[in-house]
Amino acid sequence: MSTAIWLFISITILIAIITGHYFFIERPKLLAKMNSNVIRLQSDGVDYILYTGKVTELISEYHRYIAKMDVVVYSKSLFIGFLEPRKAYMEIPAKAIETVKYNPNKIIISCSEQLAGTKKIIIKGNSTKELYLLSKKIDFISRRSKKVSAF
Repeated sequence: MSTAIWLFISITILIAIITGHYFFIERPKLLAKMNSNVIRLQSDGVDYILYTGKVTELISEYHRYIAKMDVVVYSKSLFIGFLEPRKAYMEIPAKAIETVKYNPNKIIISCSEQLAGTKKIIIKGNSTKELYLLSKKIDFISRRSKKVSAF
């Protein structure tokens, strides 16, 4: 009878240790990762992907492209085109982006013509949420490049 009690007590203690480890150590780490909106970037020269998505229309000065194109916001540049055959319609460095204006149906990006090759870019997409996130990421890399170049 005493071995059954010891076995029951040891299994109960083991379950309590595993449950406590999960609720007090692993779960807070997982929640911190899920709720964090901080993007940590390293400064080793690698261009990190901050956002990937799709747009339906791209309008630059004299060109208009209507297709489901890929948009990739890197930490130092913006890519608009097709990833599969790797055809870029626009590759803009972050330091060329001057302003980003968000409207519910489009994003207007003003660029330095010397660095980007065009003054104004209009991007249209399917959902307002995707356009809003895209505009925030583009604005982030633009502001970050201005801060880096100021030092």
